[in-house]
Amino acid sequence: MADSQLSCASCSTVPPELTCHQDPDFHEELELVGELYFDNNENDGSDDCDSCSDIDNDCNENVNSLNESNYLDTEGIKQQSFKINGCGCTRLYSNKPCSSVVNWGTLISYRLSCLEKSKQELDLIVKYQIFNHTQSGPVTVGLKRKAVDRKRQRQNFYFAGQVVCRNTFAFAHGVSKNTIISIGSSIDVNSLEARVHGNNKKLPKHTLKLQEVQMVKTFLENYSSQNGMPLPGRTPQANEKCILLPSDKNKSDIYELYCGALDRTGQKQVGPSTYRKIWLEQCPYLLVMKPATDLCLKCQKHVENITKSGNITEEEKQIKLENAAPLYGK
Repeated sequence: MADSQLSCASCSTVPPELTCHQDPDFHEELELVGELYFDNNENDGSDDCDSCSDIDNDCNENVNSLNESNYLDTEGIKQQSFKINGCGCTRLYSNKPCSSVVNWGTLISYRLSCLEKSKQELDLIVKYQIFNHTQSGPVTVGLKRKAVDRKRQRQNFYFAGQVVCRNTFAFAHGVSKNTIISIGSSIDVNSLEARVHGNNKKLPKHTLKLQEVQMVKTFLENYSSQNGMPLPGRTPQANEKCILLPSDKNKSDIYELYCGALDRTGQKQVGPSTYRKIWLEQCPYLLVMKPATDLCLKCQKHVENITKSGNITEEEKQIKLENAAPLYGK
């Protein structure tokens, strides 16, 4: 009886003092109401969670497929346009474009596989086909024509064993007509190797010369030797090579001095940003002091005393503290 009362109270969230003196019929009805209420709520919550998870999955799928859908839309427009307009040639198949002769499914499948290739792989595929179908012998050969000396090369394009025009060949490989021409002309230069961009390993016109960098470094070293000083108050064990420059001139003022020096010699100057970059790379130990941060003689003596206090006794330390107390009014 007590167990049933506790279970009813826990299920229905009714305080125990309200159910402890009731008859069994009341407890049974209360238990039935609790089961119906909580079972319905649990089912509703699970349905809501399922619907929320479905919405989240749909959102993630939409986000992931956004870029892919844009690409497919562009590719679909290109395919539809080529299928409707054709390649534009009529000389190979008696007033019928060669794009209508080849199998459309095979053409699209081959094009999609070429679009999945890298640029270097696709260049080699196109280059091998162009090389194999180029007629470059010393004389022309024809069935009803006399053999004569060849004046220029003859290029034929094939797809799936059928002769096609350059436009259809370019569409099948997913490249432009100008790319086909560029790949064909690179055979005489690079043979059957992949094309190399003309600017590869070529320095731009605005590249700094070694002499210009050395001139900036020499100027900074000469300026620091005349106006700089080592870091005052440093410990004897310090190995940092740091030279402080006067705080009356910042880096912009020093750059103006650099420009004036090169104007008198008629040599080329570097820009302010390049000048600062060279400073950080070649002379990082040259630092401009901030105003009102120079160490005084008194502070230097205190630093020396602190450095040398490691090997003295406690009595000697106490004597030094008592001697330094009047200096601070203590």
